[in-house]
Amino acid sequence: MWTDNASKIDMLFYKPYADIVSETAIGTDEEPLTVGIFGLWGAGKSTLLNLIGKNYEGNKDAIYVSINAWMFENYEDAKTAIMEALLRELKDNEKIPIKIRKSFVSLIKKIDFLKVGTKAAATAAPVIASFVTGNPLPLVLNLPNEAKEIETAIKSVSDSVRGIKDDYLKDDETVDDSVVNNIRNFRNEFEKTLESEEINRVVVLIDDLDRCQPERIIETLEAIKLFLSVKKTTFIIAADENVIQYAIKKKYPNIDGFNIELDKEYIEKMIQVPIQIPELSPKDVQNYLLLLVLQKYMEPNEFEILVSKIEQEKLMVQSDVIEVEGLEEIYGSLNDSISFEDRKEYKEVVGAILQIRKIASHTLKGNPRQIKRFLNTFILKRKLSKMYYGDDLDMCIMAKLLILHKLNPDLFNQLNVWNSNFNQETDSGNEQYKLMRQGIEESNPASEYQKWYKPRIKAWVMCPPVELEKENLDRYFYLTREILIQSDDLESNLSEASKAMLDRIGHLSAPLVPRVVNDMRQMNSSDLDDVMTIIIKRIEKGNTESYFYASLFKEFTDYRRDIIDGILKDESKIEPSQLPSLKSMYTADQAITSELLDKLLSDKRITQAVIKKIKDVNK
Repeated sequence: MWTDNASKIDMLFYKPYADIVSETAIGTDEEPLTVGIFGLWGAGKSTLLNLIGKNYEGNKDAIYVSINAWMFENYEDAKTAIMEALLRELKDNEKIPIKIRKSFVSLIKKIDFLKVGTKAAATAAPVIASFVTGNPLPLVLNLPNEAKEIETAIKSVSDSVRGIKDDYLKDDETVDDSVVNNIRNFRNEFEKTLESEEINRVVVLIDDLDRCQPERIIETLEAIKLFLSVKKTTFIIAADENVIQYAIKKKYPNIDGFNIELDKEYIEKMIQVPIQIPELSPKDVQNYLLLLVLQKYMEPNEFEILVSKIEQEKLMVQSDVIEVEGLEEIYGSLNDSISFEDRKEYKEVVGAILQIRKIASHTLKGNPRQIKRFLNTFILKRKLSKMYYGDDLDMCIMAKLLILHKLNPDLFNQLNVWNSNFNQETDSGNEQYKLMRQGIEESNPASEYQKWYKPRIKAWVMCPPVELEKENLDRYFYLTREILIQSDDLESNLSEASKAMLDRIGHLSAPLVPRVVNDMRQMNSSDLDDVMTIIIKRIEKGNTESYFYASLFKEFTDYRRDIIDGILKDESKIEPSQLPSLKSMYTADQAITSELLDKLLSDKRITQAVIKKIKDVNK
């Protein structure tokens, strides 16, 4: 099985990105720098950070520290937690002279006062207040009840109180001034520690920030900006930009009357060098699928040699996908690097993957994590198949069915219904599937199979094995019965372009519809299909304005019946405000819209008088 951990082998061939980021991080003056590595969940950000870290191993020009922000998710104050983690990493770094490391020890002690969220610090607050103001009341009212707890609490803060009095509070007369002074003093001392000529640059790699809760994300960013971003420091933050934007919007919502995108401005202020990890292209996905299969079955050291040879020969940037034959030309027999007992399984798995990888490349959205999850599901189903049915089932069919569920769960379920009428005594077997497939081959689609005639679904139908109607799929559906009753998480598989479009649609108003529809028309067929699928789900729930779906109905003829079905699944009554939209739909396609109106009439969601007004095109 393939884990979700960052890969130690560069199967995504991100090394050029890693080299550019590594050079950028240290190839600057002494001013602080923050680099953002942005990509969707599962895009390979952690793998890229690992490669960057490797570039700094043995590098005299930089001291690098790697921090996982998610580790501090459960801390009451993530801000001070990440500060302390960084200082402890620097304190223990043997590349730094001992005399400098001692300064980090001093800074760690001063963080104790900043831990305002912990129980000890909560107790410390009234102690400090009593000490500074001379008023014992806050201390008396807030101390713990148990004598031992009192002793522990006071002991834990006594050193901090003394240090605060001498080093931080000084002549400040207000709490606000002391807080500002704390930040200023900490930054100055941290910066002074890094002034040594023996330190050229400190590079801090921060991963998994987008796994944290919104408030933790903001605390971490604020810790970097307020306390840690000083001369000679570079922070490289890997995250999904959409998650960061959500966290910022939640903390700092838009101000009424001001058209300001605070989330974008905040990120631009924080990140000087944004680097977007591109989605894998369909060709890259096909190559990655093959490499993952080879990784599973080849000896680890041999697989590393193979990947190295692919990089040397630059096969990953050639126009054609990588084939097994091409790999054997630069490496030799792959079978020789696979144990004898695994060769039969390898041959079956790689054969199935090679048959479906082209359609899979347009389904898995260029996301390495989704690709791994798909392969894990396939391997699990294969093992179950062997346990239940031995070698009776064709794994190419299993892989093809799993891809259909990824493409369209509703059609996956429909195929199961069709298969329930499978007739063993006829050549066609699954008569409805055969009629649907022939409609594709003859370019003569029947209206009842309209949902199967989208570009990606047609490509799926025509990928091997093609004549699926001849196979009784009962046992395949039995092995996948847990997904028959669920829809795949469509929105988690979206591309950046699809997510951006849906975000625009979520803030849509009537005057913006023509521009949005025009931009949708420019999308590739795969992204458009994803966006339309989610819009139709929203229509079913009554969450889409009629003026918008009417515009889609007019512009995208392939989705007209889907839009009609979505309207019918929404059980609410037709409102007067929807009549102009229905009238425009009737003008665009009288036949399909008439079917809709007849069904709405039978469901008592509309009256005959209203239908007459809709059909009167002269008014």
